[in-house]
Amino acid sequence: MASSSSSYTPPYAFISTENDIEYTIQIPDLKIVKKLFGPNLSDNGKIDCEIMETGFKFSFIGSKDLTGKNYTLFVSNFPSKINPCKSSWKPRNGAVDVRLRVSDNPKEVEAKLREERLIEGPESTE
Repeated sequence: MASSSSSYTPPYAFISTENDIEYTIQIPDLKIVKKLFGPNLSDNGKIDCEIMETGFKFSFIGSKDLTGKNYTLFVSNFPSKINPCKSSWKPRNGAVDVRLRVSDNPKEVEAKLREERLIEGPESTE
């Protein structure tokens, strides 16, 4: 059983759209509380996502029924400059969606990402 200080790389996928690269980061059993005003919040964990010009840092620290389920994903040396001001992330039940606005053709960026798998950080052992 994982200790509360263990962190795993979550399952994820990415795809290009017309203007963006969209990541879907799977957090099994993540529950979201929808708010009338402001962003939706996680009911059973703390989510943090920092988007930079060169990549992004994602972390999830589980609570309640997800206590001990901690996930970290660092994507760096991104093959295209990211515009953090036009990028965003949004939690939903079971996953977090990260939308990165890139300066180059998203389809070309997706192809480079598929070639390189630019991940740093702990490997998943689950």
